[in-house]
Amino acid sequence: MALNEGLGVIPWSPLRGGWLSGKYRRGMSEPPAGTRVAAAASTDGGESWSAQDNEETWKVVDAVLAIAEDTGKTSAQVALRWLLQRPGVTAPIIGVRTLAHLRDNLGATDWSLTDEQMHRLTVASDHPCHIRTSCRSAHSAVVSAELLAISPTIRASAEFMS
Repeated sequence: MALNEGLGVIPWSPLRGGWLSGKYRRGMSEPPAGTRVAAAASTDGGESWSAQDNEETWKVVDAVLAIAEDTGKTSAQVALRWLLQRPGVTAPIIGVRTLAHLRDNLGATDWSLTDEQMHRLTVASDHPCHIRTSCRSAHSAVVSAELLAISPTIRASAEFMS
């Protein structure tokens, strides 16, 4: 939708609160201690384990991990690189807690995923998400960002029509 409107997308939380950072693996029964996901357990919010421990999330995590292994890059670098190569994405907003996280995230530059790798990640992350529904899953960063990017257009159109 953003592309159709000529808008750039700046994805917020491109690693989905750490889910695409490489610290989560299929088969885990709980998040590692000290992570944002562990902290969210008390609120059962969108980043909580119970909200994300599902097949949609694991399908994306598995694809990111496999491509990270194939490329010799980290999961975070693969996830960020995928966003950087998506049409319309201008720059993901990264949120790092440490200098090591920043260095790792910056490793998403100066290389490219193959067309086949892009396709694998796109297929793994593809799911319907409508403007009137909540998109709370590990692979919705781009979709959520697109919805946020178009909201001023929607508001302006609604005001114009009223």
